[in-house]
Amino acid sequence: MTRIVMVHPFDPLGDKVGGIETLVRSLLRHAPAEVQADVLGVTQDPYARPVGRWSEIRVGGRDVRLYPVFVVKEPNRRTRIPLFLRFSIVSLFSAPPLDDAILVFHRWEPALIKRQGCAGRVLCVHAKPSEWIGSGSEVRWRYAPWIFRRLEESLLPTLDRVRIVHKGGEREYAERYPDYAGLVEFLPTWFEPDVFTLPSERDKECARGKLLRKYEWPDTSRVVLFAGRMEAQKDPILAIKVIAEASKRFSDIRAVFVGTGSLKKNCEDIAQELGVDKRIAFCPPFTPPDLADCMHASDVFLMTSQFEGMPTIVLEAQACGLPIVSCPVGEVPQIVQSGISGEITLREVESLADSLIKILSRNESLLGIKCAQAVEDFSADKVVEDFYDDIISACR
Repeated sequence: MTRIVMVHPFDPLGDKVGGIETLVRSLLRHAPAEVQADVLGVTQDPYARPVGRWSEIRVGGRDVRLYPVFVVKEPNRRTRIPLFLRFSIVSLFSAPPLDDAILVFHRWEPALIKRQGCAGRVLCVHAKPSEWIGSGSEVRWRYAPWIFRRLEESLLPTLDRVRIVHKGGEREYAERYPDYAGLVEFLPTWFEPDVFTLPSERDKECARGKLLRKYEWPDTSRVVLFAGRMEAQKDPILAIKVIAEASKRFSDIRAVFVGTGSLKKNCEDIAQELGVDKRIAFCPPFTPPDLADCMHASDVFLMTSQFEGMPTIVLEAQACGLPIVSCPVGEVPQIVQSGISGEITLREVESLADSLIKILSRNESLLGIKCAQAVEDFSADKVVEDFYDDIISACR
């Protein structure tokens, strides 16, 4: 049996939210039967999953083992010492024996551990590096990008495979490190097809009615969904300005903002200043089934990110029949067919508002089917098996 350890500072049974966490949980859930899936991470419940020992847990019906190196009570709150840095340092001294395991990292910093002696080392990169350390990012490496590049240079020779969710990032690595060009490959992301599904007309109307009643919105309301971390990368403040602009010309517009982060209070204040606080419902992160229900109740998904890789949330929304309005970031233009399953436009308030109104003004019953068809090839059952096959063969 092949042992694969996901090295990531989260608790699979905790409430840490983000695209990386979504994909890691899915990788655990869909690990092949011949793979022993473990996690070197943290714990939110030190009584049920104590620090410094292996705990048996269930993730999506799959038996998994978790080895936490410390306790994190509020994983979605930014701290003075970044969680990834703290996790990497502690893991250097507190990781259990991993000599028989293929280690899969989801950021560069944890790859500092076990540079020799394990069965293999794989890194998954979830954004284009130059954007991730750029001015639009909340990642603190943006203050010292030269140190981050030195970290890359020192760790790259220790890896057996690098998979990146951005084709531009794949090209960037090939140009920056030509000696390792064959090491880096594109990794498409995926969605869970048993959770994010195209609803029937009856189910959609039921979900929609429930949401409108909850927020006491008129029956004529058209609902925009924004879901993501309330941080600079996702730019929720721009999304609020887009809603405010669109509402000047489309009176029935309403919006649900799902997520948490350091900008949430700013977003609430700006919504009030712009006079759209009654049109916007701010919600904490949802479980995947609840998020799918919200997608079923909505009319369009809005993405205002400054940069992305291949965002899982877009695949999930499309699978639920939601058209996407987005600026051309990452792999989104390759997922969304402008004019068919959404609109790709400039990252400007008026352009995004125009595209929202264009989508909301359409009345096409087949639109949802076209959205779902656009992402059929990215369901978990079609992507995850190939991922495991690739990393196991690269580490032989």
